[in-house]
Amino acid sequence: FNNWCPENERATAIGSLMAGGNLGGAVAIPLVSYICSVDYLGGWPTSFYIIASIGFVWSLAWFIFMTELPEHHSRISEDELKFIKENVRSTSNTNNDNTVPWLKIFCSTAVMASVVARTTGTFSYYILTTELPLYLENVLNVPIKQNGFFNSYMYLVITVSLFVSGRVADLIKSRKMISNTILRKIFQGIGNEAIKCN
Repeated sequence: FNNWCPENERATAIGSLMAGGNLGGAVAIPLVSYICSVDYLGGWPTSFYIIASIGFVWSLAWFIFMTELPEHHSRISEDELKFIKENVRSTSNTNNDNTVPWLKIFCSTAVMASVVARTTGTFSYYILTTELPLYLENVLNVPIKQNGFFNSYMYLVITVSLFVSGRVADLIKSRKMISNTILRKIFQGIGNEAIKCN
């Protein structure tokens, strides 16, 4: 993203990227639950082949059409390339010293706080995504097809919230209402609490 996205659009781009994974879950879960409920083409093992085939086609398209740098992209317009070059800060290392201060990085309070926040958020997320289907099936006796649709709603809500939150974060950042550090802390906290509320 550093080579493609201006600073004031980066949260939108990252939110869109993360939303894409959840949108995939929203589509895949009901598809897989339907395949598991029928005996067509061998039942549940078929879901692995279908999802793998979709992933292969997506990866192939990605490798063909995407480039690391905008100037290497075959279909970028001159105006867009000019806009990107004018609005994206350079991330190339002009310093010849290539040593990375790993100890300082891992011992910094910012990295430790980020690890704690991401670990607790991810833990809650995976508990929700693995235990909710089991609860619906084993306690509420929800059939597998309906179970898949109920679980896909959660992914749809996450998808929409990621699109919206990325855009809102960029809007707040562009108006310089608060610092980037405070903004990131607020959105990480909201995200962690929202998962718990589900």
